[in-house]
Amino acid sequence: MGIGAVLGATWYGTVLILRASGVVDWILHLWIVETLWFKDGDIGSLEHDLREEWMEWRKLHDKLHHKHENESMKTRKGH
Repeated sequence: MGIGAVLGATWYGTVLILRASGVVDWILHLWIVETLWFKDGDIGSLEHDLREEWMEWRKLHDKLHHKHENESMKTRKGH
């Protein structure tokens, strides 16, 4: 149980670092990754086929990513 807890915490921390550093975004924008409709997380939509679900996820992901970039730019300009 202890080994599982350590491995789980390590994986969680690694994923947080990869997301914060932009590595996950970079990987998700690779041609092969987009062709295979990979995504980060699950929006849980069962109403659409896989392609529509991926497109919906991509729109949400890009919207949130651009919002974060805009906030970062405002913070840099303010300092």
